[in-house]
Amino acid sequence: LKDVGTRRPFVTVLTAMSLDGKIATAMGDNEGITGPKAKEYVHLLRARYDAVLVGVNSVLQDDPQLSCKALRGCDPWRIVVDSQARTPASAKVFLRSDPSETRAPVLIAISYGAHEEHLRSLRHAGAEILHCPDETSSEPKVDLARLMSQLHKRGITSVLIEGGGTLKASALEAGIVDKVSFIVAPKIIGGADAKTPVEGSGST
Repeated sequence: LKDVGTRRPFVTVLTAMSLDGKIATAMGDNEGITGPKAKEYVHLLRARYDAVLVGVNSVLQDDPQLSCKALRGCDPWRIVVDSQARTPASAKVFLRSDPSETRAPVLIAISYGAHEEHLRSLRHAGAEILHCPDETSSEPKVDLARLMSQLHKRGITSVLIEGGGTLKASALEAGIVDKVSFIVAPKIIGGADAKTPVEGSGST
């Protein structure tokens, strides 16, 4: 996957959901929506992308490692959109499949106002901090287009977004998405408050 004159990586949004378009129950439980074959497919996809990107809420709720278990695959860069640097230093994203790897396993994209103590803790865990504040927002928010530009400068040519509905809505709104991929499980979750793949205000 290559960027073609865009000055940013090729970005794919990946979503696993139920037949009725839910990614988790109203209580936030997303276990068991898809089976082993779907999980194997996700690892095959990770092997094709330079980086996997999630939001901090996914880290806090699910604590994913975001590694690649595909044959001959290597772990992608792991990027967390975390405006206030709330990612725990004990999070599984910091685990290395290859202990000899020297690069930072995680990039944390932050906005204004992150506590320096939190940043020191994340750096100690092995994270590299990227300052990408959205200067048009009154609230601390990461500018995803700015983040993509920084990733491009680092030689990252492709990004797989696996985060929740809020992050995916922000990515679509920012105009950085090139492709969407849906894994649909043959089951119905139901519930007006159950999580959906794209949150936000939606189309008007």
